[in-house]
Amino acid sequence: MATIDSSKIQEAGDRLQRPRHVEVVVGTLQKIYILGLMLLCLAIVFVLVVKGPSRYQVGQWVCIGLGFEAVAFTYLGLRTRKPWVVSLIVFDSAYTMIPCVADQPETLARVIIARALAVLTLYQLWFFTRPDTRRFFGTNGTTVF
Repeated sequence: MATIDSSKIQEAGDRLQRPRHVEVVVGTLQKIYILGLMLLCLAIVFVLVVKGPSRYQVGQWVCIGLGFEAVAFTYLGLRTRKPWVVSLIVFDSAYTMIPCVADQPETLARVIIARALAVLTLYQLWFFTRPDTRRFFGTNGTTVF
């Protein structure tokens, strides 16, 4: 009669549970990114209606467009589980973290937004460098961290 080792059962259960946790977090991040895209679109339309295109210089509009593009690509990469999205999120989170730490916001609303963005980027840095997450996206050995 064969006996079943409970540690092996627990280990197998953990392996099955981890991808589910990764799926939940990735789904939540997808929702955050799509909400960010919608808010960015509304903000751009609002600025164009209220202030006109002369509110910002051409270089600032280019930066806004690149930011919009990065958020859109990140959302699409998360949605389709592309391996390159892991590198994009890690790079973007590290790039976003620098101004969040160095900035001294003037108003309470800007402090709240900057701290929330800092928490999100730190979480993304941690989450997307975990082995379970990299396996979920199929980036084992293809991404240098």
